[in-house]
Amino acid sequence: MPRQIGSEWQDFVPSAYGIRASLLDGTDPNPVTVEIRPLTAKQARTYERITVLKFRKSGEIDASNAEEVAKRIFTDNVRNVRNYSDRDGHPIESGEDLWDRGEQELVAEVNAAIKNLSELEAGRLDRLRSRSAGSPPATNP
Repeated sequence: MPRQIGSEWQDFVPSAYGIRASLLDGTDPNPVTVEIRPLTAKQARTYERITVLKFRKSGEIDASNAEEVAKRIFTDNVRNVRNYSDRDGHPIESGEDLWDRGEQELVAEVNAAIKNLSELEAGRLDRLRSRSAGSPPATNP
């Protein structure tokens, strides 16, 4: 079966609010867990465009649809939120739930984790391409 780009979902346990620490020290065997996957190349380019301030000819910031695009990228790459509920006790189970009702620090950390996972994936693919092209693997001095 051919490899599908960006299809490798991975569990992520955030460190915000001591969540990861409670898993590691055994005080919470069922921490908040979120499944994330790397951005596609198109999503990465779009993410870069919306995170860099864009100016119109008048010099004003153009952020007309940045929030909508950022939410779409986030919700496309987050699924299966487990062991998390909002302040009213309603479960948060999807990327959309997390974006709309999750704590800002947790959303920001998950967003950063998606970006970091994407950068790691891109670096891994670059190394594989250079090896398949006959270049020796890069070495650190």
